[in-house]
Amino acid sequence: MTPKDLEPIILSEQVGVWAYVDPDSESSVIVIKTAGTAAKSIIRGAAVELYLGVAGSSKLFLGGGLKIYDTHDNPLLIPIFARTESEVVGWRNIVNTDSFRVVVMDEFDAPVLRGTGYLNRVSHTLPKVLATASWISNVQALAPFIEAICNAIDPRYKHSSSMPAHVHDLELQLELKQTLIISASESGTFQYDLNDMDEGTTQEKHLHQHLHLSFGDNVFLSPQIERGKKIRELTDVLVVSKESTLFFESKALCLNDSKDESDYERRVGKVISHAKKAVGQLEGAVKSYRKTEYKVMNSMGVELPRSDSPNQTAIVVISEFVPHENWESILELIRRAYLKSDVRIVVIDLAELMRLLKISSYRKRNLGFLLNQRFIASLECDTLNIRSEDSSLPFNL
Repeated sequence: MTPKDLEPIILSEQVGVWAYVDPDSESSVIVIKTAGTAAKSIIRGAAVELYLGVAGSSKLFLGGGLKIYDTHDNPLLIPIFARTESEVVGWRNIVNTDSFRVVVMDEFDAPVLRGTGYLNRVSHTLPKVLATASWISNVQALAPFIEAICNAIDPRYKHSSSMPAHVHDLELQLELKQTLIISASESGTFQYDLNDMDEGTTQEKHLHQHLHLSFGDNVFLSPQIERGKKIRELTDVLVVSKESTLFFESKALCLNDSKDESDYERRVGKVISHAKKAVGQLEGAVKSYRKTEYKVMNSMGVELPRSDSPNQTAIVVISEFVPHENWESILELIRRAYLKSDVRIVVIDLAELMRLLKISSYRKRNLGFLLNQRFIASLECDTLNIRSEDSSLPFNL
């Protein structure tokens, strides 16, 4: 059982690493929340490193980081920063125990991996140092703290503040197995497997089911459009509500069918290639949908209702966003689609979309409105790398 002060944090954050002591079993637990692509890298044998330590001047805060070598030349670094007493107690117990439980969650909050962890090297001074550290409760201290911790782990990370930090490499060893997950709702049931070779279809089904939780029967998987004598798929997932019409095109990174995906540039190229194709597909889909003489149907051939709202947004959903200067080419395609066809297109990864769905639920704001805000921000700020924050999410610093 997760402590009550920590559970809302884990559910509201996109990524993170937390430790706690299970109040029922009194066993120590580490929870790793990351993109499904990183979880796939772990199960395929990617190296994982755990760092723990402190940062601060007059007052020491407990923190560290987890490195996942999903690409050999640019590993993912997830900062650790304790924000509750449960986390501080959890990490203190981790460095004083022989073994502990490990749970890896993906962006859908699904526990895709479970197992046991061991620390092969713990400095005799680390437990004493952590015993003097506290958790962060001041939002102003968070940014310099993360900078200091990341710089202590890897000097390539910039460190503009004067906050000192010191961390220990604990030589983490993991023994993990996949969790059998059966995803079920009114819209259907399917088994989620990290090693699934048909990753594209699995991602579409996950997307459909999570949208179904928010929009119910107004969500349609693989809708068809009839143009004269031809019938073809309109888009992967369609949402028709009184507030807006949303067109989703899902593009999975498909790591399981690739034997050489450890290079960062290669991964960037693959993601951008998928996004470029999806932008063209969505522009055509919206233009076709606007022609009312074309019949739009579900997979059974039943004609679908149309929204009375003129608000229409097209969304490219990718497995993960990998920052790179080449995204400018996708941004230019989005500008052209808007200026030429008045089609608004958003590029977003799964973790960020799940965050928007949670904000939409907490704030009772229509998802289409939030996505449209994102579209405007991408053009005004000239970037697709946009991360949403909202104080309505529990403990969001």
